[in-house]
Amino acid sequence: MDTSKREHLAYIKDKGRFVVDCDHKVFSEDEIEILEKFGHWFDALSRGILKPFTELQERFVLVSKSDKMKPFSPEENAWHKYLGRKRFEKQYGDSLNKQYVLKDCAFHNRDMKRQQNKIMYNVISSNHRD
Repeated sequence: MDTSKREHLAYIKDKGRFVVDCDHKVFSEDEIEILEKFGHWFDALSRGILKPFTELQERFVLVSKSDKMKPFSPEENAWHKYLGRKRFEKQYGDSLNKQYVLKDCAFHNRDMKRQQNKIMYNVISSNHRD
């Protein structure tokens, strides 16, 4: 076995499961599984800690560093989506957790709206009879 491949496999084994520390809503179950299994490795490749030794790994590094290249493989897609979600949460973090509540307006409330709809229905119905 090639030394660099052994080094990569040892790195994955030593690091263990990757914690996907962002909202999981945008990921499929398969993408979460890929990230948990290979996330540390993807991070090491992206940051240059580990050097790619195959063409696919070199492409992975290029995709992870460029917004112009489209992700192709499931691994590239999962990592690209993860990095994008992390940027999004960093930029909009506080506003993502806001809970918006509809308050009753003093001018109109739901009961008044229903009553108004009934009145309008009766007016329209009476004016448009045959």
